[in-house]
Amino acid sequence: MQLTVSRILLFMLFLAWASSGLAQTIQVSDNKKPEFEKNYPPIQNLHDTTYIVLDFERELLDIRKVVQDIGDYKMDYIEFTLSYPNPPPSNNIVSFFHMASPPYGHEEYSVNKNSISKDKLLMESDKSASFWYQNSVGMFGSIVILIDLKDWEDGNDWVKGIGITVSVNEIM
Repeated sequence: MQLTVSRILLFMLFLAWASSGLAQTIQVSDNKKPEFEKNYPPIQNLHDTTYIVLDFERELLDIRKVVQDIGDYKMDYIEFTLSYPNPPPSNNIVSFFHMASPPYGHEEYSVNKNSISKDKLLMESDKSASFWYQNSVGMFGSIVILIDLKDWEDGNDWVKGIGITVSVNEIM
C-alpha cells in the first residue's frame, strides 16, 4: 500500500515537472496597483498572446521610464518609442507601453521561446510602421509580450518578457 502511494506521488511530481517544461508563458509579477484593483478589466483573449522581439539597442529607439501623477497616486511605466526613417521627412512613430495604471497593469513573464507558435512571433526588425498601424487594434484585447533581442539570441530556452500595449502615432 505504501509503495503504491509513493509511486502515485512520484508519478504526479513527474507530470507536474514535465508539464511545466511544456509551458509557453508564465506570469512572474503582479504589476497592478492594489488601490485601483477594481479598475483593471480582465483581458478577454488570454490564449491569444503575441510575442514581439525588439532590439533594445536599435537605432531610432527611445526607452524612457515615466512617472505620471493620477490624483494622489504615482503611476510608473516604461515607454519604448520607435521612429521609422521613411520618406517624407516626418517619422512614423510606434510606442510600446509597459504600465501599471488601469486598464493595463502589464505583467512580467517568463517565456519558453521553443514553444511559441511561429504565427504569434513578430520580429520587429521585419516590420514597418505601417504594419503596427494596421495591426495595433487587433493586439489591444490580447496579451502582447515584448522580449529583448539580446535575451532572445542568448541561447537559453526561457527568456524574460514584459506585457505591453502597442500605440501608433503620426503614421503617414
